[in-house]
Amino acid sequence: MKKLPVCKACISGSLCLSCQERFDEGKVTQFDIDLANDLLILEEKYPELKNASFYQAVDIGSTVFLVIGQGQRSRFKKELLDELCDLYELPGIDLIEKGSVKKMIEQIIGPDVRLLGVNQIYIPTGETEYKIIISQEDKDRIRIPINDLQKASSLIIREITKVSFI
Repeated sequence: MKKLPVCKACISGSLCLSCQERFDEGKVTQFDIDLANDLLILEEKYPELKNASFYQAVDIGSTVFLVIGQGQRSRFKKELLDELCDLYELPGIDLIEKGSVKKMIEQIIGPDVRLLGVNQIYIPTGETEYKIIISQEDKDRIRIPINDLQKASSLIIREITKVSFI
């Protein structure tokens, strides 16, 4: 694999200082590390993974989102995803290609939902929030519950997100 959440050396052993820091900050989870290790093992069975990137996994209960490299969806074949679902007893895996915040949110909400905007809001404390604006007409077409959408987008973007409808 080209890109992983931690160094290849850190996957099977103890974490280096940089990876440990990312782990302590919550930017990398044990699930990310375990999944990266299994993807490296599965490279022999699925050689297209050698040129793939895996950034993080976000488990929201009803599904798991894998953040992968842009334009690499075809490298993660259905058989591979099914094998990972069986291995980790997951209800399902959805792929999110890394890109702009708006592009990633569009992939989370689904293809039939109109995303009207993603506004970045600067809080006086120095923090940032994102407001996801979706058409009221499309509220019932979002493929995951609103709470799960906020949770998944917050974990993927690593900022607080709130959903509103107009």
